[in-house]
Amino acid sequence: RDVLGSRGLGDVYKRQVENHGVDPDILIDNDPIREEAGEDQQLDKAIQTALEQIKDRKPLPGVPAPRTFRDLGL
Repeated sequence: RDVLGSRGLGDVYKRQVENHGVDPDILIDNDPIREEAGEDQQLDKAIQTALEQIKDRKPLPGVPAPRTFRDLGL
């Protein structure tokens, strides 16, 4: 829960959350030279991790047949 205090937006634990993005799950220290060349190592690692998780994902079950009043005993 966020609260608005006299010092800006914070959370219930009194931490300032204004102008603070989401912290990444996997921290990568981007090389400034590669970053200047347009390569984002943090983004590349995120894409690689997401693709690995998709491979291990089980498919969702199929859509069940529509119910009728007879199925409900009515």
